[in-house]
Parts: sequence; structure tokens; C-alpha cells
Amino acid sequence: MTARKAENHLELLKRAADEFADSCVWLLVDDIDSTYVNSPELKARISTFFSACRSLVRDVQGLRIRASVRTDVWSVLRDNEDLDKCQQYITEIAWSKPELRRMLAKKVLSYIQRNYPAGTPGYDWDLDSREEELLELVFMHRLRWGQTYVPPFQPIGILSAGRPRWVAQLCRMAGEEAFKKHKKRIGIQDVNTVMKPFGRYRLNDVYREHSHQFSDLQRLIETFAHGKRRYSTRELNDKLATDYIFRVGIPNIPTIDNYPYKTPRQFSHFLFKIGFVAGRISFNEFVTYQDRPELLTNTTNLDDGMDWEIYPSYRQVLRIS
Repeated sequence: MTARKAENHLELLKRAADEFADSCVWLLVDDIDSTYVNSPELKARISTFFSACRSLVRDVQGLRIRASVRTDVWSVLRDNEDLDKCQQYITEIAWSKPELRRMLAKKVLSYIQRNYPAGTPGYDWDLDSREEELLELVFMHRLRWGQTYVPPFQPIGILSAGRPRWVAQLCRMAGEEAFKKHKKRIGIQDVNTVMKPFGRYRLNDVYREHSHQFSDLQRLIETFAHGKRRYSTRELNDKLATDYIFRVGIPNIPTIDNYPYKTPRQFSHFLFKIGFVAGRISFNEFVTYQDRPELLTNTTNLDDGMDWEIYPSYRQVLRIS
């Protein structure tokens, strides 16, 4: 049976609104900033979109709108006067380490329940009380990380930069490597073995997400190949000036987030914003753009005394020492 085409969409919408007057309708809008560059036109367009959403949910009973925007884009938009009244509706989406670890344990539990019969170890385990044990069905009890041994999620969480899909991808690749070696559990050797293809996977993700903001992004990142992993702010700016800016030539440098090139610090901040470099606090803790978006922009406190490190998951693919 072929559905009849509505002759009057407005009347159809009104009838549906009357029939389902007590219902709640959610409108989910994702990636509205997928090709955002910092231009007055796009800034006004996205700001207007959020203002329109606020007006719609105020005027249309039962309508709910959830729209997502990247942290680096919102940090530019939030100072717009039009968005003052939208600030109260903002919720930061950032996964904590315990939440990411729970997601991974839940994936293990779900896999067992889908593929193995009742009675298999882990099948009916309580996620809240046996989360660590579920992970140890897949990983070695402790993984070597630097000069010590740590719980398995610690290196997994760092290497995946807190993104759930990168956690899943890294574990999937390491699991396949362990399976090829006929091992029952994933060890740090399996993680290390897949770091080069995983780093390529992550770099491709970065290029897809951010090349519209700087069209020569791949060449900029390749500047760090065969280099060192840690730089002071001065060393980072000097590296960019010597190995990229002077070689490309200032007249040939594309705009950076829609701004013309002025200083190497623009590139340092851009690499920080896209997650290629991060501030190092301690052996297991980084400062990211989401934590401190003002770093590398405020001349009175450029780096808060921190050095900058190439994020660990990129080092093997770029052959960084």
C-alpha cells in the first residue's frame, strides 16, 4: 500500500498537534558546526540558530531541542551578546575517566551476554560491583606504563583522549592483535603494536574534523615527524617558525580559523585547540583545550608554566622519539 501524499502540510501539522497535544517531541540536531570557521557570517548564523531554538521551545508547547556544538566553537560563540540568554541551557558533554571505564566494562558485559551462554564467567555479574573484574576478563591485571604497572584502563583512557569511540577502536585493534597471537587477554605489547595504525586512524579523524579551519593541516602536523615529543612554549613557536612558516613562506600560508597569519603562536594555539598537543601536568595527566581554552592566547600567562607534549597516540605514526 502506497502512503498518500499530504495535500496541505500545514493542516496536517495542525491536526497532529491537536491529536498529540500532551506529547513531548524531541528534535535532535547534531554537527551544526561541522564546517565552522571563525567568520562573522558563520558566527552570526550559528548564534541565530541557537536564539531561534530558544524562541521555538518557548512558543511551542511540548517541543524540546537538543543541539550539539564542539567545545572549541562554543568558546568563540559564547561571548556573543545574542547568546547571553542561552547560557543557562548549556550542558558540557565531557566523559570522566570513571564513566569511560564503565562504558568499556559494559561493552565487555554486553559482548559476553550476546555471544556466550548463561553460566559463562561474567554473564550475570553486577556491573556496579564487578566492573574491574569484567575488564580483567579482557585485559591483563596490570599493564606496564612507564616505570610502573597500572590498571588497564589508565593507558587506554590516556591514549584515546577521553573519546568513547576512540576507546572502543583502540581496544578492538588491540584485541585483534592479542587474538592473532593466541593470547587470552590483552597486554601492553598488544596495545603498543597497534599504536601506529591507531595513530593513523586518529590523525585521519583530525584531518576530517579540522582541515576546513586550516587547509594545510596535514603538512603542518607532519612538521613534527621524527622530532621530539616535548616542547617549551618558546621551543614550540620556534619549531613552527623554522620548520613550517619559513619553509612554506608567509605569503603562501592559508588563513587559520579565517584569520590571516601573524605569529607562530597562532599555530601553537590551533594545535592545542585540535588536541594535537596538550599541556603536561604529571606523568598521567594532561591539560587539554577543553580544560583551559585561554592558554597560548593570553600573553600575561601563555602556558601557566607547563611544557607542551605531542599527544601519545600520535607519536608512533609520526616516528616521534
